Amino acid sequence: MNQIKVIIIEDEPLARMKLAAFVERIPELVLEATFSDGKSALDYLGDAGERLIFLDIQMERFSGLQFLEALVNRPKIIITTAYEQYALKGFEYQVSDYLLKPYAFERFQQGVRKVLREIELERLQSRNEQAYILVKAEYKMEKLPLQDILFIEGMKDYLRFHLETHKVMTLSSFTSMEQQLPSDQFLRIHKSYMVSLSKITSLEKDAVIVGGHRIPIGKSYRDQFLQQLNKK
Repeated sequence: MNQIKVIIIEDEPLARMKLAAFVERIPELVLEATFSDGKSALDYLGDAGERLIFLDIQMERFSGLQFLEALVNRPKIIITTAYEQYALKGFEYQVSDYLLKPYAFERFQQGVRKVLREIELERLQSRNEQAYILVKAEYKMEKLPLQDILFIEGMKDYLRFHLETHKVMTLSSFTSMEQQLPSDQFLRIHKSYMVSLSKITSLEKDAVIVGGHRIPIGKSYRDQFLQQLNKK
């Protein structure tokens, strides 16, 4: 993989230095620039392109949320903040990860690896080499591109895949799907539902909206779901 350019937006000098040092330890990353406020970074970026941005939320001049709202072409974003309450807000902006300060290099590396996987998948898709799974449906094997799957519905011994354009029924289990599907893209949130995290358009207290469908969040799955969002 070619190196990914990195922008750091952080108003605390020590935090900027820590991030810069962590970036230098990842061969796939190259530090392009650092900024102490979102406005300066926004003026610099223009067409953001394929970049990874580490973004602090609470900054005196032009906050991280203002920066997210102003972005037109969205690069990969990893939020870095000491305030847990911004996790769901960051999720609404479809950020790739959420680092809660203070974080160790191992947690930083985990977030970077997630972004690198996302970028690699997008590159494959742009070359029409879509990632997919094969399922048996009506005596034939059907290829289901991961990017087309909205959510999966459990129906006794069967699973119904809800895709962008159609539905597919297969004799299978959620246990099997959890082994086949990437865990950072698909998550079981109810005994009868697994959802594509990238397809969630809104989040309610006890449900998510995916493709116009309201999918409940089971009580026993709620903590895991929120942990996936918060990435603690």
